[in-house]
Amino acid sequence: MVEDVILVTDWTADDREIGGRILVECTEGGNCWSAMVRNGRCTELLSQKVSKEECCASNSVATAWSVEDMDAGTLFFWRVLGGGVPCYACKESCAGVHCGEGKKCVVRKGRPKCVCSPDCRGKNRHKGPVCGTDGRSYRTICRLRKRACRKKTSTLAIAYYGHCQSSCDRIHCPTGKHCLLDQNLTPHCVKCSQRCPSVAATGGTKMVCGTDDTTYQSACHLREAACHKGKAIPVAYKGRCKRKPQVEGRRHQHHPAVDCVWYSLIDLSFTT
Repeated sequence: MVEDVILVTDWTADDREIGGRILVECTEGGNCWSAMVRNGRCTELLSQKVSKEECCASNSVATAWSVEDMDAGTLFFWRVLGGGVPCYACKESCAGVHCGEGKKCVVRKGRPKCVCSPDCRGKNRHKGPVCGTDGRSYRTICRLRKRACRKKTSTLAIAYYGHCQSSCDRIHCPTGKHCLLDQNLTPHCVKCSQRCPSVAATGGTKMVCGTDDTTYQSACHLREAACHKGKAIPVAYKGRCKRKPQVEGRRHQHHPAVDCVWYSLIDLSFTT
């Protein structure tokens, strides 16, 4: 018959039963949070009923832990009405912290933090302003990369060197790229090379007429030509271009509205 039970938090296998008493291990339970906000409180819950060791086992710089395991009602009060649950940061220094590519760990106000710090010592030695794919000018490549890091976007890249322009007149694209105005008259540096189907493959069934009154073997060939010319060429209609009737001694400038499509050259085939 068991006389009583003793609750302990630290024990070994040999200490489970001593003198008729059973030692019961008590695991310290609390809440694990994804990050601590500025007021020293947490709002984004990761898991419940976990020990501090379990919660802080990852190398995340932001993870935090709170000692008290709360029911749903108490959690709601603290998170929504109380400004967050009082919590403690798992990390107090940058030791063992892995921030990921383009970031580094720094200690600010006594707490470690991952900040954007892109490596600007790469092969690209360009100095001076660059135009980003977001249409904004940046003083340096490094500033563009820092913004991309802070915005957590992989789509922000270098469109071309120099300040952003409204035409292709003063844009010098890198080797292998051409300046092209899209349907919004925004310049881009793009690669014009693409594999268009041969005439034998299409059998002349894919022809389109551009608004430049030129017949192209396919929409692909039209896009390729537009890229080399540096301006968008909309599709006027499908098929070979038709002869325009003479009206009072002048050519009648008209394209059927059917199948007249403006498209983005950048989105369809060409990569920046």
